[in-house]
Amino acid sequence: MTELARTMGISAGQIYRVRQGKRGINQKFIIGATQAFPGYKLDDLFYVQEAEVDQTPGGRRELIMNLLLRRPDMGYKEIADIVGCSRQRVHIVAKTAGLTRDQKPRNYRKDVTVERVLEFYHQGLLVKDIAQALSCNNFTVRMRLRAAGISKSECYSRSMKLDWRGRSSKIGAAVGGPE
Repeated sequence: MTELARTMGISAGQIYRVRQGKRGINQKFIIGATQAFPGYKLDDLFYVQEAEVDQTPGGRRELIMNLLLRRPDMGYKEIADIVGCSRQRVHIVAKTAGLTRDQKPRNYRKDVTVERVLEFYHQGLLVKDIAQALSCNNFTVRMRLRAAGISKSECYSRSMKLDWRGRSSKIGAAVGGPE
């Protein structure tokens, strides 16, 4: 083994680790093998075997990273199905690596723009009234307001206007109180 390692230009320990499956075959190993056995073709020395998914945490993480970087069109769920883990795990790996995807939900309303929502908002309309005017959900209106830089508390306070007593202005109007 030591003579083979010397001919290949690598350490004997590397040959042992490759034989035990603890180390993969790299470019230097292949070049060394072709130098050690010049009468053989590459196909005679090596064969390609479909690799199984490495189930160690580091192996999965590496595979997830490769898919995230090489396939930006692929969703977290698809990657999770390939790797054999949860969608949340893929998200955590992406987040720790600093990879973010600007994904909009499948039912994203392109017609409800931030500008349209702000137009109604600055007229003093409630969130639910804006949603009704745009035929969308209250949540959609709040998300567009948040995208415009309006705080979460301001979005919720606009959900229902209160009179000076802390009651809904509609209730106050129905009872005859001030608006």
